[in-house]
Amino acid sequence: METWTRRSILLGMGGAIGSAAFPVIGRAAQSGNFGVVVYGATPSGIMAAYAAAREGASVALVMAGAFGGMCAQGLGWSDTGKIGVVGGLCMEFFRRVARLYNPTSTSFVKNFEPHIAEQAFRAMIREAGVTTIHVATLAGVAGSARKIQSIQLTDGTVLTAQAFVDASYEGDLMAAARCACSVGRESSTRFNEPNAGFDAIPANHHVPTRDSRGNLFPIIKPYPAQARFTADRAVQCYTFRLCVSNDPANKAAFPKPPGYDADRYGFELALLASPNKDFSPAPVGHSKFDVNGNYFGGPWDWAEGNAARRRAIFTEHYNYQAGLLYFYANDPRVPSAFREQVNQYGLAKDEFVGTGNWPRQLYIREARRLSGRYVMTQGDAQTAVTKLHPVGMGSYSLDSHAPQVLEIKNGYMDYEGTFGTIETRGTTPYQIPYESLLPKEYDNLLVSVCVSASHVAYASVRMEPQYMIMGEAAGCAAALVAQRRTISIALAAEITSKVQRYGAVMAYTVTAAAKAADGAGSSSPTASSAAADAEPERAVRLDPLY
Repeated sequence: METWTRRSILLGMGGAIGSAAFPVIGRAAQSGNFGVVVYGATPSGIMAAYAAAREGASVALVMAGAFGGMCAQGLGWSDTGKIGVVGGLCMEFFRRVARLYNPTSTSFVKNFEPHIAEQAFRAMIREAGVTTIHVATLAGVAGSARKIQSIQLTDGTVLTAQAFVDASYEGDLMAAARCACSVGRESSTRFNEPNAGFDAIPANHHVPTRDSRGNLFPIIKPYPAQARFTADRAVQCYTFRLCVSNDPANKAAFPKPPGYDADRYGFELALLASPNKDFSPAPVGHSKFDVNGNYFGGPWDWAEGNAARRRAIFTEHYNYQAGLLYFYANDPRVPSAFREQVNQYGLAKDEFVGTGNWPRQLYIREARRLSGRYVMTQGDAQTAVTKLHPVGMGSYSLDSHAPQVLEIKNGYMDYEGTFGTIETRGTTPYQIPYESLLPKEYDNLLVSVCVSASHVAYASVRMEPQYMIMGEAAGCAAALVAQRRTISIALAAEITSKVQRYGAVMAYTVTAAAKAADGAGSSSPTASSAAADAEPERAVRLDPLY
């Protein structure tokens, strides 16, 4: 018996929330029947669509969110970890980027301007013959007997397929289909993870926490009555990844946001008194730079929030981040040397021209996570690093940006939720199991972004190169599910073999060849290759500490 689940939608920013009966299918605008439907035009979704089409499937890519995801929306400084673990379509993307800068290039470029990434992605979709569906978000999912049959979009479009891939940053399709998933942090005992749970590894600093009247700075919260190592709903903080320029002809002044209040940045001002604070964004070529940031405590409701809540979170992040840049550039209390550094830059005028040079995509570092056939945990990234059915590799450290900033006592604060030093957050290049892409509930749905992992393990596998690696595997599997009318788990061994033939990397050893691979190519079109294996995130943070 066919059943429907309805979810309310946030236009342009992804998001499925709430549920109720959905008895009537609306008039279809772009309805169609496909072998594979990919939901989410993130880099992972683009690779899934390309890979499925490469296998001969008819493919529709639903353009939920900004096309190209974070790679085309400001995250130009790619978090590759060891580039020697990157192969397949992700490396093909880096090579295409290089050829867009230099048509005769035989190498790769992993740090790039946003519009260049978008050009490379659009070329791949055109070449693959993928049908793009230009509506924003999901309205409902129809399925029965372990099989999703169709999805409905907000304009009434109904897309029927034999297999589906959820490549959204939020995991909206898997949630709409009522797959088991989680939001927040597990306790340290749930998966025997030393880094798990509340305040597992305190990051304490002696920094002013209160203003002259004795009030906590707005960004800081009082330390809660919560036991260490326990589970909660905290997620990594979000931000926008900005593209700025120091070319006088191509920089726009940092905007003053609505309701700007300079006094909200007292904590950030206090941090500037610490030594060695400078504003030095990460170069991505042609006098442009990637600027990172953190808005602590802001996004906890995003993953499962309703449309109004997501819009509010989006606006809160913009107002905070734009306001902080305006504060740094203009407030006389900011040390003059730092203020002068900031004013060397402005928003790149030739990027994001339709939205005031500000990216449309919020950097969703973590939202829902699938509870699938295999759950990756801290041990899978550090010790138990080989798998029976791998689809590729990861190597980035366990990089959790603090969910919140807490006062321990007056003058002492804690970036709560980070994972400490490289000894506690370091990883061994590890294999990503195919089973972590598979829900327990369905045999024709694969998840390539919000994969099955604990909060700790997700802090490493959440990088865009790994999303692309997992997207390629998901697309290959979805095409075979569609063509053979088989179930996804039955393809485990075949998918490992197939993506390896397409260039996926399944082994990394510290050899001369591996070191050469890590140093090959260019880190950016105008920089040397010395930073090709840079880690952790180089792009400057708007908050001078973590």
